[in-house]
Amino acid sequence: MDILTEIEQNLVKSGSLFEAEQIILKGVLELGQAIMQNFLESLDRNLKSQTPANYQVINKQPRTLNFIFGPVTFRRRYYQAGTKKREFYLDQQLKIKPRRRLSPHYLMMMAKIAQTTTMRNTADILNLVFDSGITADSVMHAVHELGNQVAEQTQVKERQTTHRRTPRNLTIEGDAFMIKLKKESGQLTLVHHYRVYERVANQIINRHDFLSVGHQGRLESRLSDYLDRHYKLAGQTIFLASDAGPGYEPAKLLSLVPQGAHGEYF
Repeated sequence: MDILTEIEQNLVKSGSLFEAEQIILKGVLELGQAIMQNFLESLDRNLKSQTPANYQVINKQPRTLNFIFGPVTFRRRYYQAGTKKREFYLDQQLKIKPRRRLSPHYLMMMAKIAQTTTMRNTADILNLVFDSGITADSVMHAVHELGNQVAEQTQVKERQTTHRRTPRNLTIEGDAFMIKLKKESGQLTLVHHYRVYERVANQIINRHDFLSVGHQGRLESRLSDYLDRHYKLAGQTIFLASDAGPGYEPAKLLSLVPQGAHGEYF
């Protein structure tokens, strides 16, 4: 029985819309797992004809990777290359690191979510949506590995040339929190955070977060550049919000308002 037929049969038995949605989500995730397994094993077969002449197949071994749609176990060929070298050619071609349990996309998603909340909250969010068994410790490792890469991609996106638009309702929020730096023997430092978003019909859209460790001035420059690249704000009212703590007083937030625009602090 294929997965789509199984989903349809289970839907007939469902007793509520809530249960039906759960059945569909579970089926779609399982379908993603089946497609990925088939893709990886097919790719391994195709790569066999592309291996160097001195590559000899020793055996086929299984490997499991956790993707955003769930764990996938696939078998791939293990090669003897010459007298000393042994490798999984599929792993080398896809640049899958040894002992890696999470897919590159899953790692990147974890690191991006963790930019805006705690490690534990990130794990809770991913497990709530995908039931993937991710731990806060796994999120921490992903952030350490990909944090700089995510930050670089985020800033590239900020600097992209876009069509400048006039927002209906633009809000800037600011806050900071204290962390300990492990490399500096527990020295305390501030993480500065600004969030820009629009609100339309009680929905938040076009949200962008700015974070920096200990460099509020640089963050404000990035924020100012982002507003200039993405919005036409002359004559517009910008809403600002903070807890009025040090560095986030009303006057400080109002100073972020571009020339020609009007600020309202809450």
